[in-house]
Amino acid sequence: MADNFFMRWFGPGFANGMSLGLWLKLLSQNRFRIGLPYLGRAVTIKFAATLNSVGGLAEHLLYRRAIERATVHPPLFVLEPPAAGRLICTHS
Repeated sequence: MADNFFMRWFGPGFANGMSLGLWLKLLSQNRFRIGLPYLGRAVTIKFAATLNSVGGLAEHLLYRRAIERATVHPPLFVLEPPAAGRLICTHS
């Protein structure tokens, strides 16, 4: 029951890494229309997007030079856990 409540009102999407600018652009494309059942989710995403933007700015200020100097040698493999709802294809 608590799981369904959380997913309906706040997730998924509250931890998607979106910046505040991107969230506002998405809202403007939809004329800032948010259905009442999704208002809690929208507020949560706005809060998380604000935190993401502040964190991104801090990261840029603190680590910009180190990132620019970094060298990535091929091959580069990016490993991540599967996300909910993502189609996973495997070949045997």
